[in-house]
Amino acid sequence: MVVGKLQAAGCDPSSKGTNAYESRCPVHHGKRKNLSVSVGEDGRVLLNCHHAGENGSPSCPLDAIVGALGLRLEDLYPKPNGPTTKTKTSEKKKWSNLDDALKAQAFHIKPKPVTTESWAYHDADGNVVMVVGRFDAADGEKTYRPFHQLPDGTWVCADPPGLLPLYRLPEVTKHTQTVFVVEGEKCVLALKTIRAVATTSAHGAKSPEKTDWTPLAGRPVVILPDHDAPGEGYAAAVLRILKGLNPRPPWVKVVRLPGLADGEDVADWIPRVVGDRVGDEAREAVCGELQALVEAAPGSTWTRSWTPPAKPHDLWGAFPWSKPRSRFQNGPTRPRTRRSTGWRARWSG
Repeated sequence: MVVGKLQAAGCDPSSKGTNAYESRCPVHHGKRKNLSVSVGEDGRVLLNCHHAGENGSPSCPLDAIVGALGLRLEDLYPKPNGPTTKTKTSEKKKWSNLDDALKAQAFHIKPKPVTTESWAYHDADGNVVMVVGRFDAADGEKTYRPFHQLPDGTWVCADPPGLLPLYRLPEVTKHTQTVFVVEGEKCVLALKTIRAVATTSAHGAKSPEKTDWTPLAGRPVVILPDHDAPGEGYAAAVLRILKGLNPRPPWVKVVRLPGLADGEDVADWIPRVVGDRVGDEAREAVCGELQALVEAAPGSTWTRSWTPPAKPHDLWGAFPWSKPRSRFQNGPTRPRTRRSTGWRARWSG
């Protein structure tokens, strides 16, 4: 939680080993990473700012650091031993395999029948870190539960320790082109059908700060929010997190898809664009529409002053079957003009 809060605050935490991080301090806002983050023997998060004040004394007390992150001192303690957690929750129910865990959770969902779907989250090496299960009750109510495997091979219904990985992380790290960020696994898989590189964080719009977004550092990003208030909130939260990465993405665009009803998303939008088309014709129709929307959308505030209009940008790399027009084969020409405010790139043609 603490590392996620530091990431959201733009403090650029980086790993220094197992359960150890260094970060810029959210109190004195220095350029150096002189805030150490570690875990004590009792499971408590240890924060120590090594920046010295004018008299040589520590300038950033613990309560100030915690307060700057929007936390309380009790949030640094592990939940099983925290003042508001009952001890009986420390022992979680275990299952010998994932199927039994999913069935056990589905048993408690009502009304019946309940349909179950699951998505696996991997680390960069392709190892399963966690699985998110979705349970759809007969009345249309949706329930999500996270699962992860313990060292003894059993499964529990809980998040794994530490920050969560991005969905389809190996696919994200494999490619270098634009990454689409959406809300929910089904939206990622919808974009996969048009061969776009897409990802999301676990738990939807609720907790983007619980995910490790550092794989998107230095990557161009397009955010496609759901057409509702939580979707807008998720897009804003992700934008803040991306702004705090080092290096920042060269540009980020929030693209609101046209024609969506309240609560709809890119998975609803794609079939409408496809219509009666099939195969490559269908994919190219979606890609062309999406390309135009991305080009027309404004860029992120921190890049707007130097990023030229995206025409074309590297979305071409996301769609391998698309062939750029000949004038763009080696990139467009970009003559520079000198103005009183400095150099500015201008696209020709």
